[in-house]
Amino acid sequence: MLGRKQNQINFSNLETWCNKPLVPEDSFYGLLARFGDRLVEDDDFAELYAGIGRPSNSPALLAKVLLLMYHDDVSDREAEQRARYDLRWKHALNLGLDETGFDHTALCRFRSGLLIHDKQRLVFERFIALAQEAKILKTTGATHIIDSTYVLGAGAVQDTYNLIKSAVQRVLRVTRRNPKLNARLKGVLDPEINYEKPGKPKINWDDPQEKKQLLTKLVRDAQSVQEILTAAGEELSQAETQATELLRAVTLQDVKENEDGTYEIKKGTAHDRIVSTTDPEMRHVHKSARTFEGHKVQVVADKDTGIITNVAVTAGNAHDSMALPTAVTEQSIKPAVVMGDTAYGATNVRKDMTAEKIELIAPAPPAPKRENRFSKEDFNVDLETMTCTCPAGHTTKKYRSKQRLFLFDKRICNTCPLRDQCTKHGQGRTVRLHEEEAILQEARRQQKTDSFKQVYRFRSLVERDIAEMVFHGARQARYIGRVKTQLQMLFTAVVVNLKALRRFFSRNDGERNDDCCKGVSVSLGLI
Repeated sequence: MLGRKQNQINFSNLETWCNKPLVPEDSFYGLLARFGDRLVEDDDFAELYAGIGRPSNSPALLAKVLLLMYHDDVSDREAEQRARYDLRWKHALNLGLDETGFDHTALCRFRSGLLIHDKQRLVFERFIALAQEAKILKTTGATHIIDSTYVLGAGAVQDTYNLIKSAVQRVLRVTRRNPKLNARLKGVLDPEINYEKPGKPKINWDDPQEKKQLLTKLVRDAQSVQEILTAAGEELSQAETQATELLRAVTLQDVKENEDGTYEIKKGTAHDRIVSTTDPEMRHVHKSARTFEGHKVQVVADKDTGIITNVAVTAGNAHDSMALPTAVTEQSIKPAVVMGDTAYGATNVRKDMTAEKIELIAPAPPAPKRENRFSKEDFNVDLETMTCTCPAGHTTKKYRSKQRLFLFDKRICNTCPLRDQCTKHGQGRTVRLHEEEAILQEARRQQKTDSFKQVYRFRSLVERDIAEMVFHGARQARYIGRVKTQLQMLFTAVVVNLKALRRFFSRNDGERNDDCCKGVSVSLGLI
């Protein structure tokens, strides 16, 4: 049953005994104490609770606890302790000195309820709505900036041996309720591999032959298990089906079969490779010339205020350009302009933004270039006359439309003084056009203008919000899976946005911005 927080002042409240607040009003704890009741209410979560039974903890209180927990980057158990003993938390939550607050297990149940009832965005969207009402955020004509950063996954990163073994173990766990099926599965497994214990079998890991033999046994066990599960077909439960699909995915993603029927690790990394069975949604993340295992978070922020207007957790190996259209259009505020770095400047993004009537300010991806060779950008491609002029001034009209390819005469190229910077001896230079070459040319023309450079210098402002989120724990996922990680990022973004309110209550050029403060206060119900 829905529980409610009683906000009546009593003798155990701090304010009863102090002439002035012990916690600074412009601190995060003070801001949450002042704005929290407007930001979240118990009735917002009524559908999470039954109409009968023992009253629950106040859901509004638990939502504020989540904000405090992500702000201080503490665990559920530590959050319980701070609500009981930390005066800053008691002030923010309006708890009396004698109030214990809540049990830490209530936070896990509350988060699950938010996800089940699709309420994870409620607090974030409420802040955005209040910011619009207070005229902090523009409702039309806004410029938003987008960028991404990596989030380390909460699952254990595993090698191929552990991946296959743990995937088999997962199948055995989910089939325990079906004793006959479980017994059949155990009957086909190699007795030398103990699937009852975690970790890799004890072998000489410096011996390539022993490693090869172990891998062969693991793959064959996995294939035998898959055959039995496939034969069961529709009799499998949802959990058993998911475990089967995971096993099938990890079994052969890293291995190759030899002519003698044995298996060994193949070179290279499989596309969309699963790196963990504890969190199958984790992927390799390539960021800043380094590789991580986890996810990406896309952060969209308002250029004028720095307030985060949206966050979206995406696959770690997904290109940023794939995430921009959804991250921008699912917001309650539709911007007039979106700004991003080169990763967001792909032609598909430009077409999507044009369809949404949103201007995109982002450099076009550079053309591929071999070392010490001219790239396509060094050539003048005229799409109206369908001619291509090289850096040496030679022009060709020879064009193969099916291949979208301009060809230069090799006789001219071989005698050209710039040949060594352009092509190999005995070959004529070729220039391949993009499917959307006209869009790319227009983008590259615009990014060279002074007006583009003047606006684009503000792109880095979103990095401040990202750094602030990372400071509050966004670098490490707390939970398994992207859906739960999304909840973490949404509440962390609210933390950053609440802290941004300080700017609207601070001095502006030496004078207090009273008009802005009054507008914010009226909107948030303070006056």
